[in-house]
Amino acid sequence: MKKAIVTDSQLMQAIAFDGRSSAGLRACLECPLIAEGNLKRVKAQVMKTFSDLPVTAQEREAHASEG
Repeated sequence: MKKAIVTDSQLMQAIAFDGRSSAGLRACLECPLIAEGNLKRVKAQVMKTFSDLPVTAQEREAHASEG
């Protein structure tokens, strides 16, 4: 099997592409983290409304809520 040789031009194109795509990649990686943080915040708020119940019941109510 013959190994392919990467030219200087191909290398420069890959570096340029990586620079342009890094912002989009960062946004794609941050989106789930932000959503997870929001989910935890809403869950805590809903659990707080059921503070008279045991923790497991609070979690059940939080997961069942539309909040």
